[in-house]
Amino acid sequence: PLLPRIDDVPWCLNDVSKVLRLGRAREHFRAISPQTIERISFMLQRPLLRIVREARRLALRHERLSKAEIQTSVRLVLSLSMSRSCAVLASKALSMYSMCGEPFLKSKRARSGLVFPVGRIFRWLLDMKVACRVYDAAAIYLAATLEYIAEETIYRAVTTREVIDHVVPETVEKCVNMDPDLWSLYQPYCHLLSGRTCYGIVETLEPYAVTKVKRTLSPSLERSPVAPKTHKPLEPCFVTTCVTSISELKELIAHVQKRLGSESLLTKDNRALSSLAWLPVALQTLLYFMTCSHQVDVDITGILANTKRSHSHLPPLVEWIRVASIHAEHRASGVVDDDDVRQAARLLMPFTDCEPRLLSSQCWSPGLSPSASIAACQFDMGLRMLLCGKRELAPQALTTLGPEKINAIDQQGMTPLMHACAQGDVDLVKLLLDNHAYLDSQVPHRDAQRYPQVAAAVQGWTAICYAVMIGHVYICQMLLDAGANPNASQGTGADAALQLAVAAGHYDLVSLLCARGADPHVTWALGPGKTGFGSTFATAAACGHRKVLRKLLAEPPPARDSDMMSLEEILSEGSPVSKGGNSPKLNRKRMKVLQEAMYHSSEHGFVEIAMELRSLGVPWSLHCWTQTLYHAYEQGQTAHARCLFRDFQSIPVNEYTVEFCEDGLAVLFHIFRECEDLSLMKDLASVFSACFGDEPLPTIEELPSTAPKIRIGADYVNNQEMSDVTFVVEGEPFYGHKIILATASPRFKQMLTIKPSENSEGHVPCIEITDIKYDIFTHVIRYVYSGKTQDPQEHWRVLELMHAAHYFMLAGLRRHCERLTADRMNVTNAIPAYKCAKCYEAKELLEYCECFMLANLETMIGDKTLRDLVLGEAGRTVSKGGRGN
Repeated sequence: PLLPRIDDVPWCLNDVSKVLRLGRAREHFRAISPQTIERISFMLQRPLLRIVREARRLALRHERLSKAEIQTSVRLVLSLSMSRSCAVLASKALSMYSMCGEPFLKSKRARSGLVFPVGRIFRWLLDMKVACRVYDAAAIYLAATLEYIAEETIYRAVTTREVIDHVVPETVEKCVNMDPDLWSLYQPYCHLLSGRTCYGIVETLEPYAVTKVKRTLSPSLERSPVAPKTHKPLEPCFVTTCVTSISELKELIAHVQKRLGSESLLTKDNRALSSLAWLPVALQTLLYFMTCSHQVDVDITGILANTKRSHSHLPPLVEWIRVASIHAEHRASGVVDDDDVRQAARLLMPFTDCEPRLLSSQCWSPGLSPSASIAACQFDMGLRMLLCGKRELAPQALTTLGPEKINAIDQQGMTPLMHACAQGDVDLVKLLLDNHAYLDSQVPHRDAQRYPQVAAAVQGWTAICYAVMIGHVYICQMLLDAGANPNASQGTGADAALQLAVAAGHYDLVSLLCARGADPHVTWALGPGKTGFGSTFATAAACGHRKVLRKLLAEPPPARDSDMMSLEEILSEGSPVSKGGNSPKLNRKRMKVLQEAMYHSSEHGFVEIAMELRSLGVPWSLHCWTQTLYHAYEQGQTAHARCLFRDFQSIPVNEYTVEFCEDGLAVLFHIFRECEDLSLMKDLASVFSACFGDEPLPTIEELPSTAPKIRIGADYVNNQEMSDVTFVVEGEPFYGHKIILATASPRFKQMLTIKPSENSEGHVPCIEITDIKYDIFTHVIRYVYSGKTQDPQEHWRVLELMHAAHYFMLAGLRRHCERLTADRMNVTNAIPAYKCAKCYEAKELLEYCECFMLANLETMIGDKTLRDLVLGEAGRTVSKGGRGN
């Protein structure tokens, strides 16, 4: 079976290009062709799908997608070395996200130090329904992983070549075919071809140990990316794909674990692989998948030493151990059981599938003492008797549970009531409630001796949290009727029952919990921790549950002294009652909570929620406004986009940051490039004008006169008396004086240095002037002779004079023309003036034109010439100024 193709990926080509430009192969970025960037962007779909498919199955255990699920999925899909690098980069991104000092003024990718859009990836995970509860940490970890994969692919492609002149898609494909880490990652098949290249099974220890460059090489060769590596031969037991007996398999696994735990291969990951115990049922299950038709061998030692049963289409033993062990580690178990092996078979073998692993009881852990192991097995037996469905076994089951009986806690920190709620067994819950089970018992913290298998995500949960986890309204009502506290898990750092219901969007559960005393106004520390969001309001907004958010907003705030407005706030804000009705104004705490909700909704593209929060009086931050505008335009919500444009003036000027110049202006120009609605374009123009501000237009100062110190006066302009050079302009003679012209203009000096042709009389040099009109040339000579000139009346003549001044290198005259153009500028001649300023290198006039067009953009926005000019679609080579321009 093949992986499906994604039509809409949560990144763009610019994101991939920026990752490669800033990555480890940045010195070779210019050699990377655009087709290669497109190919990398397309290939990233496959690791994304592989990681998300595994994360979806892992998320079913606790109905949540957090860092733990993505991290385990990355370890399953990527090789050991690549997954270690991903863990380092993702941890750095999560730390930067948590420690950001201005959490609501920057985008999530900027806070994380990433390039890929974290908000879009979060929304994509929601739209793909990977889990009913998604947290920020999952999106950040996934974004960091995808960036690393793209960067690492290009880096390996360029470092395998001695000469790097051009990186094309074929270069990347060749690298992938030769690299065992990348080959299985980019294949279009659903199962992993781990430990292989396109030529078969890898027979070195490179995927499981860091290779070392030979010390005998010269220093320059050691630094070379093509330096030879020492390939230590892989022992036969690592690549064995078939076995004939359980004893052979058991000894092979023991040998591989011993080898992975040796000093030469000892890493954190290999230590975990070598320390896990294998249950007999796990060995039997693995034997089923690895059994071959060979005759049973008696001499196992000889097999290990001399034989390597390897088939290219089957996964090697070391990959079975790796994948099964990672599944066992994810559930905090010290043993590999049969379900871990089945999960490994589903991932490593084609046409193999099994059900996802759900929450269930586990009775054994290698770290327990003998007495604790007996108690754990006894508890597991009693729990299985309760969950089997035969109510006549209930009395005996309660006796079997041990001294604590109905309130006993297993190795996962769960009581029988929690297990019953997690499985949705109404009858068993009723039975346990009738026998006075503790309602508010919390999952304890992990203890290696007593509770070694407690998951970090559920520490502090109560029975009602498990009922909310599966969305069972009736069981929640039973627990609340019996006296369960809906706020019992608050303050423990775990998700409260209301938080779980809000994240999943269960409106009925939210209504029930709020009616029974659940507090929606509790806040948590910001950051991508266990909750990921600072309040229930932020959770509802981040996940797009508009109806749930309205329900939470309708709940009256608690009467607390900390929520009361101070005298200073009352005097500065006026009466706490709004003018339009009886609803109180937002106090400082409420405002902060709703600002976070607006931040998440704008990042994730929930435009309606962001606009509704704005209608409640929550002010825009520049980042939230930009993100909401982008998503509103992309989703075709023109009415919201128009409201956002008109609301831009409410944003304080001090929020205009560098990030807005990089991201916000890019969004505005994206809309400017694609929008065809003239009324919307005028609203957009008002935003650009507001960005320019109310400052006056820059002034253009005159330059000091460059006329000769000895002036001969304007009377000698075109005067044949004592002239020693003649110019031909538009077929008419024009008389000049060499010494004056050569002193004033380098261009005239160059013309006069070259021997000109003689006129018809044969004694006066004659120079022909083209592309300049007679009257314009007269203005130029008048300026050279007297330092002054008569200002042309028409605007187009001023531009022609500027062209002549630029041609004859008369900086003072050109600056004078710039000032004249600026003084006479209006919305009709601003664009021709801008073109001329750009062509004639008139920097002051160019700046003035840009400021003028920004200040008057709302009036000029309907001109198609302006749009073509800004987008670069007009002629790139601007001709000289004239009537037609």
